[in-house]
Amino acid sequence: MRDLAFPQWVDSPHHLTIARLLAESGRVPASYLPLLPVEQFTYHFGFYALAVTAHWLTALPLVEIFLLVG
Repeated sequence: MRDLAFPQWVDSPHHLTIARLLAESGRVPASYLPLLPVEQFTYHFGFYALAVTAHWLTALPLVEIFLLVG
């Protein structure tokens, strides 16, 4: 894990996008806007809430949080 630049799973960018939406808005978003042109947010958010909370409490970048928590 120490030498990884990004988590080793196929859909890491998608998961990071969801976490960014939560972190930037401070709540579960209604849509993926402005990051993606998707009008409705219909995805489970439990892991992302945990990751964003750890990000807020530690001030570590979300990518590092994903490596530690994911």
